[in-house]
Amino acid sequence: MPILGLNFDAVHAEKKKELSPPLKINTSVEIVSVSKEDSFFSNKDESVLKFNFEFSLVFDPKDVAELVLKGHIHYLGKSKDNDKVLSTWKKDKKFPPELTRQLVNMILMKANIKALIVGQEVGLPPHIRMPLINKA
Repeated sequence: MPILGLNFDAVHAEKKKELSPPLKINTSVEIVSVSKEDSFFSNKDESVLKFNFEFSLVFDPKDVAELVLKGHIHYLGKSKDNDKVLSTWKKDKKFPPELTRQLVNMILMKANIKALIVGQEVGLPPHIRMPLINKA
């Protein structure tokens, strides 16, 4: 079933000290909570789940800068499948592999772009390798 959308709820970027090489950037993506939501997209056989997430970049050594994006994804699925996802989450904090792949890929696609833009505003280097043309 489809992901209906991804929205950011909070953006935090901070450069605590001047950055100098060598620089390591640690990236993490975490689903922090899941809940069922009422939506005009759903019908009696379908329901919408809201997945709250946190995407973070920590610039090391010694935590010299950080960028955190918090947001949520709305996901439309069959009610019985969504109920099973919700109960598994409450018990084990896990999802089926295919759902996990869809959610994390969507977060990475949107959050990496937003992180590049926000990071540039506070003087952080790109956290992903940018394409370059080499000498011939």
